[in-house]
This record gives sequence, structure tokens and C-alpha cells, in this order.
Amino acid sequence: MITQVEPAFVPETPKSVRLPKSWPHAVEAGDVSVKIYRNKGNVRGQNFTSFAVSYYANGKRQLRRFTDFGKAKSAAEKIAGQKAQGSLGAAALTAEVRISFEAALTLLAQTEGTGNATAPRLVEIVRDYATARAGLPKDVTLAEAAQFYKAKHPANQLRKIVAEVVAEFIADRQSAGCSMVHVHILEVRLGQFSKAFALPMNSVSAPLVQHRVYGAKNLKTGKPTGPRTKENMLLHFTAWRSTLKTQLPDPHANDH
Repeated sequence: MITQVEPAFVPETPKSVRLPKSWPHAVEAGDVSVKIYRNKGNVRGQNFTSFAVSYYANGKRQLRRFTDFGKAKSAAEKIAGQKAQGSLGAAALTAEVRISFEAALTLLAQTEGTGNATAPRLVEIVRDYATARAGLPKDVTLAEAAQFYKAKHPANQLRKIVAEVVAEFIADRQSAGCSMVHVHILEVRLGQFSKAFALPMNSVSAPLVQHRVYGAKNLKTGKPTGPRTKENMLLHFTAWRSTLKTQLPDPHANDH
């Protein structure tokens, strides 16, 4: 009887991975990119090549070195996948950091609902805070800036751009029976304000108006306008502004 002997197991030879043409080599997953750097060294007269996988975790740069590019690429692909899912570094968080993170998500859930209490939303909020903070003086808090904006822009305040208010004011003067000459003067003078202030009416301040009036020039000659013309322009603006105020609701009407 012939006994058949199973051939001995022969391990597969790992497939060689072609080296990239340019370095560093980026391994991407979603919007995450992990880079592999090639380094050449010499130890005791022996030349060798190593590959360093570079990525960030918990705010610090991490480096993992390999002597084989295939292994380095596999590690980079795994790391990129983990970072894309937001799981990399979670296990390395200290108890104090985890408690703070959970507290932040709890506060976020109270203000925006549990559906928005996520890590990406928290990052977005921090980014917005950093941007706003950079534009404020050091002694002004973000809460103070928000209160200032709320006072200057009541929720029930009429929001119209200057051009809209100008058009409504001229239409009102026409319906009131003003002469064509008077309406034409309004169109010319207030039309200049309409072009000069391409912004919401409630953002037009007295210094802006004064700067515009004092720097006004004659449309035909290009020379500075006279004192009387400047005074008339200010009077027209005052009348125009007064008409707007009668259209605005009282921002303190609901305070009682």
C-alpha cells in the first residue's frame, strides 16, 4: 500500500510593492492623508533604506519606521482609515480628557440638540471660535461681542439694503404728489447714497454719511460741491432716515 504524504507547507513569497516615483508618498482615505518618507542611512559601513510613516494623533506628530515599503504602506493605509473614522488615538485619551470631551458634548446637546452633539460639530465650533477670537481685542470676550451685535441688530428690526430704502422713499414722495423737479433732485442725491452704500440700512452710521457728503463732487464738473449743496444733501438724508424709522418696529416693544 502506498501512503500519500501531504506536501510540506510552503509559505507564499510576499508580493513586491513597486516604489513610488516621488517622495514623500501620500496614502489617502477620505480627506485624511498619511505620508511615507524614504530615508537613507549608513551603519558601520552598511547602507540601508528605511521608510517613515508620519501622522498626527492627539495633537502630536507620530513616526513609525519600517525597513520594508510594503509594510510601511500597509500601516499607512490602516492609520489613514482609522483617522478617517475618527477612532485613531481614542484609546490613548486620558480619563481627564475623556471627561472634558463628554462634558463638551453634553453642553452642545443642551444648546443644539443631541443630533448635533458630535465630534465634527465640536471641531466646527472650535474653528469658528478661533476665527472670531482672532478678530477681537484681547480684553473683549466673545459673549460681549455677541451682546453688542444683538443690541445693534434686533431680531425684529427691518433688514433692507440702502437701495431698497431709497426706492421706497422716492416712490412715497411721488405718491404724495411732490413735483417732478423735487423727485428728480431726490433721485440724483439719494441715488448717490444708494451707490455709495451697498450695505444694509441699519449699518449706515453718521460718520459714513458725513464722509460721503463732505467728499461729494459735482457730477458734471467733477469739482467738490459747495457748502449749500452739502447742507441740502444732509437734509435729504435726514428726511430719508426719518421716514425709515417710522417703518421700523420698536425693538423694545416686547420687553414689558
